[in-house]
Amino acid sequence: MGVLGLTSFVENTPQLLLPLKIHDTRLVVDGHGLVHYLFHHSKIGYRHGGNYSEYEDLCVKFFKFLNLCNIKVYILFDGAHDLEDKKFRTTKERAKQQIQRSLNIINGGGDRILPVFAFEVFVKVMDGMEIPFVYCDFEADNDIVALANAWGCSVLSQDSDFFVFDVKAGYIQLSHFWWKNPCILHAKKGEDEDQGCPVPDEEAPMVRLPARFVRSVSKRNSHIQGTIYWLSEFEELNTAITAVLKYLRKTEREQIRQKLETSMQMYDLQVGSKFKNYFERCHMDSGLLTFQHCPALPGWAVALFRHGKFPFFCTTVLCQRRHFTFNLIEDVTQKSCNRGPLNVRRVLYGILLKQFSIEESENNRDIMQGGQVDKSKKTLHVMEFDRDNLDLRQTRVEPLFHLPKCGNVPGISNIPELAVASRKCLLMEVLGIDPVMVESFPLDIQLPVAVTVFWVHNADPEIVPSHLQALLLGFLKGCLSESLDQETQHCPETHEDDNLSESKEVPGEDSAKVKGDEPSVTQQGAASFVSGTDERTNVKQLLSKHLGSIKKPTNRTD
Repeated sequence: MGVLGLTSFVENTPQLLLPLKIHDTRLVVDGHGLVHYLFHHSKIGYRHGGNYSEYEDLCVKFFKFLNLCNIKVYILFDGAHDLEDKKFRTTKERAKQQIQRSLNIINGGGDRILPVFAFEVFVKVMDGMEIPFVYCDFEADNDIVALANAWGCSVLSQDSDFFVFDVKAGYIQLSHFWWKNPCILHAKKGEDEDQGCPVPDEEAPMVRLPARFVRSVSKRNSHIQGTIYWLSEFEELNTAITAVLKYLRKTEREQIRQKLETSMQMYDLQVGSKFKNYFERCHMDSGLLTFQHCPALPGWAVALFRHGKFPFFCTTVLCQRRHFTFNLIEDVTQKSCNRGPLNVRRVLYGILLKQFSIEESENNRDIMQGGQVDKSKKTLHVMEFDRDNLDLRQTRVEPLFHLPKCGNVPGISNIPELAVASRKCLLMEVLGIDPVMVESFPLDIQLPVAVTVFWVHNADPEIVPSHLQALLLGFLKGCLSESLDQETQHCPETHEDDNLSESKEVPGEDSAKVKGDEPSVTQQGAASFVSGTDERTNVKQLLSKHLGSIKKPTNRTD
């Protein structure tokens, strides 16, 4: 999460950076840093939840440009929050800052908030372009450096922690990674490669790597410079710590020593990289199919987690019984939008923590005293952190382990054993939807319809007609775009030339047929969409029947 003041220190000391034209190499990337950087340093709209199509195009462009320079990227993402709570205070502060940024945006300020599905869009792009990536158990910094050092390549991030790590081939800061104007390269790396600054091709994209520390430092960061010079006088780490403690009161020294040692452990590198074989052989060994300190997560779920298909907040719930909800851009004077789906999360917590509930029940039977359970034992719960007006409030949320119709909630290890019909029944009961009603809709839109009905019934404040109209227009646009994309993928490739606008006759064929009889891609897409008019009319009638009338409140505007 960075060292306070270190980035500005380096930015104001250009002598600490070396120029590098990077190409024909591997590059290990901090996934979370890249997702945030691409969005926050673009002009993509964000005030209405984020323009995902533009963000997707930007991500595709980034990877294509790196491919032009023959840069093979490997992306590592953070997983669950650390078990020792070393970053808990920072996480809370960031959650509070996001609430304030939401207020600033509503009031016309220039703050930005990462859209809620930005990571899902990024993962979709990586899957489509076959970019290798993986989710780590906890914070990815150590795994990133270990993999980069195993391969002898650089690290790309925007986290000042990497200035502290011993990255053998150098750390590239995203703000100095000028990737938007790449050129096709022909030169090879020179003999200075082991110095982290290869002889560049004249047309390669430029980055800047941290160089060795020099004595020309701005006065603005003289305190950091002084600290570095002072520490450089000590050959042993323990000697430096002892020297620091001499300036403190004797009663404080042991506590400060423990904090220093804990902080330094964050930068201790593991021997080798557990992800090296995975990326080189595309194979997950048993070590990668086990989540550290969380044996309750089965191997199939860990495999999905590694590929970004299992929400990483669920691993935090499993490991720490804690969840920070995502704060959206919304009216901060109203209730948080996360209140509506609270029961959905309670069932999710029940699925995740079912095994712990069973163990707790067995323990309670063991401690029965005079026919009474020891009530001093705390009830199994998840601590949620969510917005309450302009404050960040924590609430104890008890999981749901039993539902009226489906009975006992299955544990996560039992999910593969459930029949599809049972899974669907469970989902419909959680959403409060009649399964018979859902089955009256076409199969491909049953889930969106069910979620829409749930939203209408549980939204607080209540929605107004324009909200539902906007959602339905989004469905319509998505269906039409998908139809056009499919038609485009199946149409034969065309070659552009100067005579593209001129019609060409095909031997043995009627030229009029070639020019005018075949429908265009747009016509085909529109035809396939219009052909389902009767079906969509039926959908509209069914929605009206099951949603009921949505009345516009008199005390508010659309």
